[in-house]
Amino acid sequence: MASTSKPGKIPAANAALPLRLGWLILLGAFGGFLLWAALAPLDSAVNAAGVVVVESYHKEVQHLEGGIVKTLSVREGDEVTEGQVLLTLDETSDKATVEIITRDLFALLAAEARLQAELAGLPEVQFPPRLLERRDAPWLEEAMSAQRELFAARRRSKMGQRDIFAQRISQYQEQISGLTAQEQSRLEQLRLYEEEILGLRKLASEGNVSRNYLLEKERQRAKLKGEQGQYTAERARAELSIGETRLQLLQLDKTFREEAVNQLSNVQNRIAQTEERLVAAEDRLSRKVIRAPASGRVIGLTVHNIAEVVRPGETIMNIVPGGDELVLEVDIDPNDITHVSVGMVSTVRFSALSRRNTPIITGEVIQVAADTVSNERTGRSYYSVRVRVPPEQLALLPEVRIVPGMPVQVLILTGKRTALSYLTSPFQDIAENAMLEH
Repeated sequence: MASTSKPGKIPAANAALPLRLGWLILLGAFGGFLLWAALAPLDSAVNAAGVVVVESYHKEVQHLEGGIVKTLSVREGDEVTEGQVLLTLDETSDKATVEIITRDLFALLAAEARLQAELAGLPEVQFPPRLLERRDAPWLEEAMSAQRELFAARRRSKMGQRDIFAQRISQYQEQISGLTAQEQSRLEQLRLYEEEILGLRKLASEGNVSRNYLLEKERQRAKLKGEQGQYTAERARAELSIGETRLQLLQLDKTFREEAVNQLSNVQNRIAQTEERLVAAEDRLSRKVIRAPASGRVIGLTVHNIAEVVRPGETIMNIVPGGDELVLEVDIDPNDITHVSVGMVSTVRFSALSRRNTPIITGEVIQVAADTVSNERTGRSYYSVRVRVPPEQLALLPEVRIVPGMPVQVLILTGKRTALSYLTSPFQDIAENAMLEH
């Protein structure tokens, strides 16, 4: 018997085949996706925004004492080199102070030279080269002349006192000579009297000379002995006076030397103090010329005209160094900081530049803050992380002028993760939180 079928109707077996094939394709694609998600590694990264800084930050230009602007050599945005004069402050008062202290110092140095000459017994003052080099200054020549005159006056006074003592010694010596002569004369007379008296005694015993005459001769002999003893005593007193005068002469030299030593010590102490004052004054004067601490660009200039007042410690301007290495400072959310460490590679995109024309460059994490800081305006807490961009990466942007403050978007590559871990991690977190709650 022949089979019959309705024309235009597809058999059921034939209709199920495409459906099964579609399911198989779908299951295969899903399985392949799961396999790829489970095995294929993807870069994991922490996304952060930041700005361009320089390795040494801005260099502030300040002045310790302040003053009045005398000259101004730069304007906002000027490029300067290290050591270049930026501005000068009026130095009239400081110059006068240095001059006064210098005069005081040189007067003390002249006094020191005079005292050293006195102690050395020199015939005249020998001034050091430091003074002789500036002797053309009238005030210094006056100071040196005053010390020469004082040296001569003290020398004359000392020599005059020495002469007085020398004359006194000479007089005593002459007196001793006279007393010695008289003493010798009396001794000779006594010797003669002794011989005469011996003869008279013999004659008196024989009755040829009166007794009274003999006694008279003996009285004269006794008188001569008294005179001879008096001359001896006077000579001894004169010799004692010579010794005392010589001691006075030694004391004169000692006193003169002690005075010179004490004065020299005092002068040298004052010299040391005055030199310290001079160094401080010259330092203040030198600071009136304000120079660039580094090469770079002038920003934040706060003075613009001559005669403006600079307050002590006020920031006059900032220098943004141009030769420092480029560093990015980015803010990391506290929840992501555990994934960030020094040495990690990062990709950098400059937010202000065209994405189509600006390539992505790479950098390296060089510093991670130890604690959070808070934004005073928003109250948001974050960790500050610094990323260094090497020169070879900057060379990829030859047409771009990168300046501090330019915004950047940074991806810090923290490691490898699979796509499956990305998809399942939210659910794992939900499960863990649910378990902790129960």
